Amino acid sequence: MRGFWKNIGPQRWTLLGALTLGLAQLVVLADWLLIRGAFPWLSLWFFGSLLLVLLILIYRKLIINYVESKTLANNGFAQTESLFYLYSRLQLRKSLPRMRGFAISPDFANLIIDHVLLEKPEVIVECGAGISTLINGYLLEQLGQGQVFALEHDGEFSRRTEAELERHGLSAQASVIHAPLQSFQIEGKTWKWYSEKGWSELPAIDFLIVDGPPAFLQAQARYPALPLLMEKLKPGAVVLVDDCVRQEDRQTVEQWIRQFQGWNLEWIRTEKMAALLRRRH
Repeated sequence: MRGFWKNIGPQRWTLLGALTLGLAQLVVLADWLLIRGAFPWLSLWFFGSLLLVLLILIYRKLIINYVESKTLANNGFAQTESLFYLYSRLQLRKSLPRMRGFAISPDFANLIIDHVLLEKPEVIVECGAGISTLINGYLLEQLGQGQVFALEHDGEFSRRTEAELERHGLSAQASVIHAPLQSFQIEGKTWKWYSEKGWSELPAIDFLIVDGPPAFLQAQARYPALPLLMEKLKPGAVVLVDDCVRQEDRQTVEQWIRQFQGWNLEWIRTEKMAALLRRRH
């Protein structure tokens, strides 16, 4: 019920108010026609009750909007703070692209930095190229070791990310693999995921970042990542999943844990919610 009132937009509130007032007028008219004004208190009571209910609903909506606005303001401050922290940790030669919309959030970027600087992975694979590819490129450059391979299904975005890598001087540390979507049969179901030729020859993976393909392609669009890349993940490998604020992505992670043995799971509270899985063996 709470979600119902939360999702009512301005147009529906206007319609609800108009219907309430219209119903009240019908009651007044019926009272006048049928009772001929003998009991006008009936109309006043009914009209007052409807008006009171409408005022309560409007008040509830205002409270919900206030809480949402406060949450957005606090989150905006947190992301700005995370962005400043991110820039202080990387030796950037150029500014990074805008980190809003489909791009990773600054707090998720700091999770990547934390892990790479601590674990020093030799092979990083990304499901979905973008700002994370640049960040990982800078990190591995600072460490003086490692390679980033970013799988990307969209040809135009692949070219744009490659151009960004060149602009930042990171082509030696990171590369984008254009891997158009291909059909796979997993657990009796057909899935669209990055073409096998894009990842079949990849070396053993230390760190896997799952931020693609886009969720609109199909339900649990990111599920194939673990079943298809499992054999390439080293013992102790870490999988970091973005966008777990979406129910489908949380279900994907929970399904992985049920399906595959030997994984520890940690939920991390970020703007879009993240999941960190570590392979025990």
